Amino acid sequence: MEQIVDDPEYEAFTFGPRAGGIPANLYYAVVACLMCLMSGLGATMKPVDILNVTRRPKGIYVGLLSQFGYMPLIAFISCYLSGWSNGDTTQKVWAITLVLQGCTPGGSSSNLYTYFSKGDLPLSVCMTISSTLCAFVMLPSLLLFYTFLLDGEGTSTMDIKQVFANLMAVVVPVGFGMLVRT
Repeated sequence: MEQIVDDPEYEAFTFGPRAGGIPANLYYAVVACLMCLMSGLGATMKPVDILNVTRRPKGIYVGLLSQFGYMPLIAFISCYLSGWSNGDTTQKVWAITLVLQGCTPGGSSSNLYTYFSKGDLPLSVCMTISSTLCAFVMLPSLLLFYTFLLDGEGTSTMDIKQVFANLMAVVVPVGFGMLVRT
């Protein structure tokens, strides 16, 4: 893949705006908005809310089973039934992409949807944190397993910095928001 390096408007590094992707200033504006949003969500919670979720971890277990059990399996079955695993190179890329999407943990937007739908926000935040922590092991394992079933080779690559950055994008602002509230 050819990288665009000459344009000062774009900045390429391990995570964040990719060469040829969105302009760096737009990326940083989106990150700043996300941090403010997550801090605001954190300000609606108290530390005792998080403690209550750990006292009834059934929701976390159901979420993790769905995230790392059902979703990747459904993605794999969809690829298999569509014939993408036996198709040309483009179809195999589609299959691996769909399996990757099925293995990827939820993000911060689910917390926003939970807040606006008056759902259990502490459970949503704990689920986001738990699934992101589990992703360090589960994402490469599931990706290796399902891509091996698809193409007989298996592909497992993961950017640890990106997973850690996503984890910090939830933990730090939510913690800050809870700290401001107390």
